[in-house]
Amino acid sequence: MAWLLLIPVLALLILEVFFIYKATANRKRATLMVSLRIAKIAELGDGPAKVWGRILAFGDSVPAPLSARPCVYYRFQVEEKKTRHALPHGGGGSYWKTVINDVQSIPCGVDDGTGVAGLDLGGAELVLKPGAQMRSGFFKDAPAELERLLNERYDRSSQGLIFNKGMRYTETLLEEGEEVLVVGRVKTTTGGNWQFGKGEVPFIVSNLREEALLSSYKRFVLFWLVVAVFVLVVPCLTLAWLLF
Repeated sequence: MAWLLLIPVLALLILEVFFIYKATANRKRATLMVSLRIAKIAELGDGPAKVWGRILAFGDSVPAPLSARPCVYYRFQVEEKKTRHALPHGGGGSYWKTVINDVQSIPCGVDDGTGVAGLDLGGAELVLKPGAQMRSGFFKDAPAELERLLNERYDRSSQGLIFNKGMRYTETLLEEGEEVLVVGRVKTTTGGNWQFGKGEVPFIVSNLREEALLSSYKRFVLFWLVVAVFVLVVPCLTLAWLLF
């Protein structure tokens, strides 16, 4: 039966590795942000680079589901409030379950006035400002346009058998002309143009200012390190208290 004790130990070790990985990944991004200077697109060469410019659509923009605003990228997320059935020894309660996670993008680039570099948004880590948000529930109906969208595009409804479902809707988008910071690996396309994408460094596209983005990564480094220490120390202290 001693092997049963290995299960929680292995679980804690897996969690510890995951938390340290998250802290290291955010530290890598913060270090990258500091180490690269903002370059002009006209001066780019193969390798890691950081540029600041405006989004340029290479085709027709797509309308965002919730706000109908034209954009080059959107993420539309819908969460439904679910009830967790109570267990014999307690538990139960409610939680939010993602039932729609619609992500769309079109070919686009970044223009800083000296040139244009393509962006493969499908492979990018997008760090964007919060967009439109909405909720519906027992005392609040979803707008008719939103209910029609849920029905026709996603085969969903905010209405239950008797009462409205508890739903929350979040939309994050990137519009043409919006200023963005782009960090990633630059390479030349077959047409001789510059293209940002994945490489030996993270590929980040953000409409936050550089200072705000850097602060965000630093906060996440601290957060994951604190969680890692907590997960490691608390079980050890508990075990010591039980034994002595």
